[in-house]
Amino acid sequence: MKHNYYTYLKQQIIAHNILFFRVLLSLVFLGHGLVSLGYSSSIRLHTGILEGVNYTHYSTEQLLTYFGVFDLVMALLILLTFNRWILFTALTYLIFVSIAAFRFYQLKTAQTFGLSETMRRMPWMFFCLFLIFNKIKNKTYFQLIRIGLALAFLSHGLASLGIWGLNAGHVELAKIVLKNTEVSAFILTSGCIDTTVGICLLIGLFNKWLSYFAIVWIAVVVTISFIASFPDGLFRLGFWLGAFYFLIDERCHYNILNKFKHN
Repeated sequence: MKHNYYTYLKQQIIAHNILFFRVLLSLVFLGHGLVSLGYSSSIRLHTGILEGVNYTHYSTEQLLTYFGVFDLVMALLILLTFNRWILFTALTYLIFVSIAAFRFYQLKTAQTFGLSETMRRMPWMFFCLFLIFNKIKNKTYFQLIRIGLALAFLSHGLASLGIWGLNAGHVELAKIVLKNTEVSAFILTSGCIDTTVGICLLIGLFNKWLSYFAIVWIAVVVTISFIASFPDGLFRLGFWLGAFYFLIDERCHYNILNKFKHN
């Protein structure tokens, strides 16, 4: 009975994948907006990112409020209707946030190459692109889901290792469930694992096995995030939903070993 229910659920999600990813992106924008409106301690990060690119006469606090409201409106629009112009707007906004995060990294570290901070926003960009390009020339680009998930792992892994990114948020989450003496070793270990998973997914190695690992590992992160702050949990729930879809729909998979074998 449980197997039949899971099979039915999987079939329904795959059949309605456009709605599924709209819900996913809606949760991301909702969580992000609530953070910007001050419902999470992560607002410190949003404030720092925005300050680096605030060349207007508005205060950073005012702009955060405006962007928070914009996020909530986008969450509602994405959820209620499938419109490519709305998705293009979301994609443009995500690009702006990536540039701002890149600039924040430069100001914070006095280093130039903040690739990991930029890549953190790319999963949502690729999920937007998946929706935008859906059924164009009767094609659906499922590989965009895999690439988005790969970049999520790769960016978090490199940032945990202190490579082209900041790991302060990772440390704060780890401290919720670990002793201070255990945090450094955990961050280093998780950074190595996440980076390896990201690289494997990017080139298409061990997709099926890594998809099981991804939903378990991200579920742990999402649970800790909800304990820390409800908006943060909503935001990271998008990662889990993306990983879950990657697990159940093998059209997202690409195995480079099989490709070499066929060639």
